Amino acid sequence: MMKPLYKLVFLYLLSVNSSGFTAISLSENVLVDSNDNMIYTQDVDGSLQAINIESGLSLWKARSVMKPLGLANNLLLVQLKPHSKGQLKLAYINAIDGSVNLMLDVSIPADVNARISQGMDDTFLIKRDNNNQLFWKYSQHKSGALEANQKRTVQFGRLNIDQPNLAVQSSHSSRLEFPKSNKATNLLQGVVGRQIYSENRQHVLLVTNDSNAENGNFYLWEFYHINGTKLADFKSQQGYSPFIIVGNYLIYTHSPSSQLLANNVVFNTPRSLIVYDLSKKKINWQFEITDNKYTGLIAP
Repeated sequence: MMKPLYKLVFLYLLSVNSSGFTAISLSENVLVDSNDNMIYTQDVDGSLQAINIESGLSLWKARSVMKPLGLANNLLLVQLKPHSKGQLKLAYINAIDGSVNLMLDVSIPADVNARISQGMDDTFLIKRDNNNQLFWKYSQHKSGALEANQKRTVQFGRLNIDQPNLAVQSSHSSRLEFPKSNKATNLLQGVVGRQIYSENRQHVLLVTNDSNAENGNFYLWEFYHINGTKLADFKSQQGYSPFIIVGNYLIYTHSPSSQLLANNVVFNTPRSLIVYDLSKKKINWQFEITDNKYTGLIAP
């Protein structure tokens, strides 16, 4: 099989002020604001909702599909669906009530489709790094072997926002820095398992295989403060999930999964946002969220 060829084309740079974003990016469409105890995420329809961490109540819901990217000074920076290729649509919306403050059209290469959900032939992703910057990656991944004269194209860009002026400026850059790994190598001494930092690097998840797996829960999750104090443990079907702990609440996402039960019954679990109460040692609430990953065509 012919190896895929990759070509790096264009790197756009936009500008962010020193105050940066205050909310933590838990995953590609989940923002956690520990200051105001709020979560901003896309519901199953792709609409943006603002949800209180403790109660699980939604304060507001946007009327259109929006993906949260960052929060600063009570303004949410969100991505919207583009009208055409070569256009990255962003907006500032009020974090208090969800009203639109300002629309921004960012120029990107003409062949880039800045879509919110991944497609069969291409993917556009925007993520945060540890320096409060945003970067995007666009890749085309048509199925099948490439012909001799074909190339697969990967394009990159970095987004920095001029927060005081709510402006976007662009310039070129020669390289792209990706977010650092959250692997917490040997932070906890005298334990066996994979150690992973929380998204704010204040806590550690220790993951081990569970030899007494029940109901498809093949992993044991143990949560520690970085000072070594153990906070909670429970079994999971997942080997890992990005997480953050706000007060008494552990916040993480559960990936879509299917489980074969008795009598050949298949139990499907959608992608969900889960808030676990550490003091009560049980799930406080959970909320189904959209899965922007492309998982193939659905059979009729």
